[in-house]
Amino acid sequence: MRLTSERCYDFPLDAEAFWSVIDRTDSYRDWWPWLRSFDADGLHVGDRWSCVIRPPLPYLVRITVELREVDPARLVVADISGDLAGTARLEIEDLAAGCRTRLLSSLAPERGVLRALSTVAPAVARSGHEAVLDRGARQLADRLRVDQV
Repeated sequence: MRLTSERCYDFPLDAEAFWSVIDRTDSYRDWWPWLRSFDADGLHVGDRWSCVIRPPLPYLVRITVELREVDPARLVVADISGDLAGTARLEIEDLAAGCRTRLLSSLAPERGVLRALSTVAPAVARSGHEAVLDRGARQLADRLRVDQV
């Protein structure tokens, strides 16, 4: 089973200001409490992020994110490996007010509980994946509002 997603989220900052926020990878665990561990040097080509994610179900997802392409304030393309494997792409574009992000991902469960769950209950695996993405976007929007005050 493949978890293919396309999610768009609008944020109140222009692309440059939005980038200056998401470029602070050392703050990710503060913004996203479901990110149980996170090790990264930054948001640049070649960086490898080690992540442990707690989805809304009782298991942990361990992944490595390798940043393959980074165009600041415009694009991030990454390869994902670990419990999930595939690719992810974040596109950022300015709007008249703020910016829109488009997150595209194509991931396949490789091992562990997630693989078993996706075989037995694919709808549950898909909704769990989308819930993590949507919750992350809401939490980031909340952080942006706090930073603007």
